[in-house]
Amino acid sequence: MPVLMNALDEVADLHPFIGVVVMAFKTVYTLELKRRDNESKVIALYVEMKDMMTALLQLKDVRDREVVGPSYQKVEDRMKTLIERTAEDIKHCSNTCDTYAKKRLLAKVFQGPFWDQKLLSFVELFTKRRAEFEFALSVHTSLGVEQANAKLDIVDVTTKALNDKMDNMLVVFQQMVNPEQKRLGELVRAKGGVRAIKESDILLAELDLAAHKISEHGAHDEDRHQHQTPVTPAAFDALKMDVFEAPDAAVEKNMVVFSRKFEVQKRQIIDELTLVVKREGDRVIEKVTSGPHERIVDQSIHEIWKEMGWRGNVKALHFVLALRDYYIDKLRSEAGSVRGVSTVVASRDPDAWAIAFIDVLNLQPILEAFDDDASGFITITEMNRFTSSRPLDWSLPHWVSFWAIGWKTSVIWYARRLENLFAKIDGITGQVLTPNREFVAYYQNMTWRGLHPLTAAVKGQEYAPSWDKFSSYVEAEEKRLENNLKAVDYVIDASDTLTLITGEGRLEKTIFPLLFLLVKHHFDIMRVACEKVVSERELLDGVSSIQCVMGAVVSRVQHLESIFLQQRLEPEKHFKTFAIGIYRYSYRKSNNLWTLDYMQSLETPVVPYDAAQEDENLDPQDVLKYKFQDELTLDDWVYDASLGAEQRDQNDTEGSALLFNRLLGQWHGYYYTENGEPESVGWDTMMSIVIERATDDNITKTRNFLRALAARMASGSGYRPRYTRISSGSRIHR
Repeated sequence: MPVLMNALDEVADLHPFIGVVVMAFKTVYTLELKRRDNESKVIALYVEMKDMMTALLQLKDVRDREVVGPSYQKVEDRMKTLIERTAEDIKHCSNTCDTYAKKRLLAKVFQGPFWDQKLLSFVELFTKRRAEFEFALSVHTSLGVEQANAKLDIVDVTTKALNDKMDNMLVVFQQMVNPEQKRLGELVRAKGGVRAIKESDILLAELDLAAHKISEHGAHDEDRHQHQTPVTPAAFDALKMDVFEAPDAAVEKNMVVFSRKFEVQKRQIIDELTLVVKREGDRVIEKVTSGPHERIVDQSIHEIWKEMGWRGNVKALHFVLALRDYYIDKLRSEAGSVRGVSTVVASRDPDAWAIAFIDVLNLQPILEAFDDDASGFITITEMNRFTSSRPLDWSLPHWVSFWAIGWKTSVIWYARRLENLFAKIDGITGQVLTPNREFVAYYQNMTWRGLHPLTAAVKGQEYAPSWDKFSSYVEAEEKRLENNLKAVDYVIDASDTLTLITGEGRLEKTIFPLLFLLVKHHFDIMRVACEKVVSERELLDGVSSIQCVMGAVVSRVQHLESIFLQQRLEPEKHFKTFAIGIYRYSYRKSNNLWTLDYMQSLETPVVPYDAAQEDENLDPQDVLKYKFQDELTLDDWVYDASLGAEQRDQNDTEGSALLFNRLLGQWHGYYYTENGEPESVGWDTMMSIVIERATDDNITKTRNFLRALAARMASGSGYRPRYTRISSGSRIHR
């Protein structure tokens, strides 16, 4: 494909009017490369798209774009409208593929035939576009009208060939149905077919649960995290919408999100083409004649590589030790021999402070920084990527020292800020308007438990020194991520969107600031929810975005596990040190973080919401994507009841009343099995309760509920004991 891209660029230089379609093709192809799945039907469409684009290479034979053809038109005048229409076709095709790829397994089974027709329509479209390209070019370049008329006969032949091709592609699409879809399709038929399931929410819920079990063996981890079993009515409505939504409606709805991704990717491609950066110390590479070291950009690395006689790659450990020796020798030669004073202290080199951190104690993080794929070897490509990614005003020792000690400090900093954000979310829960509370509780249930293993992994670790030397880069990276998140409206709907936001490279480089920015944005939504009735989709989208990121974490951990096993390392042991141990609790075979002892010792502080302490310039229009209500409707405000300190009778100081007051408010807890293990399977592994002062009406409702519960327990109908632990030291326990 790079060969075709380069050839198309050459043609676009000759004929700039085709630039719009070349850019569209580059953009959608780059987006597809970032997707982690390999949907066969989507790949087939991109093959057809590529074949269509190859027809434009014939324009290389038209050297003079001002020449008028036999039809008395320049080639641009004849083809420009067709080119612009094709660029839109490519974008619409990519949006359709994006929509289809994000659909859950159950949706692909229910709507399979309709999706096949939708996707196949682009095979027909691209085949016709290729024929139209060739016809237009042949009319322009032919010597007379007779040749053009001959082409019309070819078009008739092409129509018959197209019909045969479409029939063949339909057969191929049917053969591309994966085993998971076939198994689920059999279950759908066994339960009465699509019509019966549409009429029964119970059957739909059973099938969705079955789809998750089937997906555990065949689907990608991103999909499993992104399409969790629904636990609220709103989430169940979203499931029904996803499963039964017609392809045309789904594609139209997805275009808003996809257009953002498309524009961000196009901007990044343009920036790469137009931004030429020359860093201090970079070499100008003209010809590679004397050895592989000539391909290295950085001057210092070039000298080391050449002196050591390395070829295309080198063991990561050997390189880091050689790098350390190179800089120490450089300082020693500059400082001279000063007895009783270390080389670093004696040197006047402005980078001496940074070189001091390039030592054996920081060997592991430096290795990981250079060795992007954790293979144990560093290639010249990896080396150039690393040195070229440093800030413009930073030297290479400064950059290396950041990964030696600065990155660790940034991770600890973001981990603490993340936990503080969740403490603030706990504090704001009782302040949001009643119709918004269900979705805030859903957000808490679906996010914190997934994120906490990451933050818990660095708990107790201390900041490294010289933070002031690195804070400018950390702040710039956060700003870059924030701008990219704003460009996609804080919606991470698939792995390609995630890569678009973070950039290429190891996930651990950006996972903490990314999660912090996401949760911070969701907290701002909750702040608005204290005064406005917001759409449930605001936080449902937020949950989906975080689940997409956590799916990438699972994939990263599994990929690292396979690499560690290939290197004959013990994964469980190695995860405790790799990337300062951030994945130690995310590794599926490690000791489970959620033991009863851990839960009992876990203290989760609550930060009461104080609007005065937050940004006062919070505009709902800047935070929310969907429509909202300024005031409560009758159904909402009649049932609204404030939670918190105002409910407590602070003047009642007697012991029993004081104890009672301490019980008031909102409590969270997990369900536990009879063996004392936290439950991790099912829709309701966590519970939240609100304890309020009772009224006569509430007492009557409670009596009726307890009587019904007692009758249910006595009959044994569907009841099984559940054990719930609610924190004793803190009012709130997530």
